[in-house]
Amino acid sequence: MKNIIISLFLLFTIISCSQRDGVLNEVYFDDPVRKKNVSKKSEVNKNYLQPIPPMNRVPTNQLYQESMNSNNQQQDIDKFSKYDHLRSVISTSGQLDSVSQESFALNIGDTVFFDVNSSNISIDSEEILINQAQWLNQNSNIQIIIEGHCDYRGTRDYNIALGSKRANTVKNYLIGLGVPSYRIDVVSYGKEKPLVAGRDSYANKKNRRAVTRLINLN
Repeated sequence: MKNIIISLFLLFTIISCSQRDGVLNEVYFDDPVRKKNVSKKSEVNKNYLQPIPPMNRVPTNQLYQESMNSNNQQQDIDKFSKYDHLRSVISTSGQLDSVSQESFALNIGDTVFFDVNSSNISIDSEEILINQAQWLNQNSNIQIIIEGHCDYRGTRDYNIALGSKRANTVKNYLIGLGVPSYRIDVVSYGKEKPLVAGRDSYANKKNRRAVTRLINLN
């Protein structure tokens, strides 16, 4: 009898749970708000799972080459723009009262200086060379010779070669400013003709130079 009562109790419990779940499920799926939320969630999940379209990517090596070409073109533009600008500031007016090396050195500037073991034109030297080119373009009958000099350090052969580089750097700069190349000669004295005697830093700084000499002044 006891077993029968327990069996009936269990059966009643199972039936009650089934009915309750059925009611809940029915309420859940009949609720239009809950249906709408489920539908939206499904659409979101569906969209999330959609494959991402491929991007139009430019190969890295192509980007690098395009960047290099752009940089080279800009460097060429900058180089020619620089010379065009410098030519534009060289006028055709004004003359020295007398043509001599002394007046040229005093009014125009005949010497530019260099760093150690260098033949690069400094900013200060550019200003002097612009003045020289202006004057030479005004005095087309004058020819020049550019002397390259060094300080005492290094061998004789090394300094002759370095002095030649300095002289030719000045020559090429003046040519870039419109001075014809046939009017310019160069010579290197290395360390043989110091401007200032001595081996201290001041003497070395003054001796690393290029001097523009005027010739055929008659």
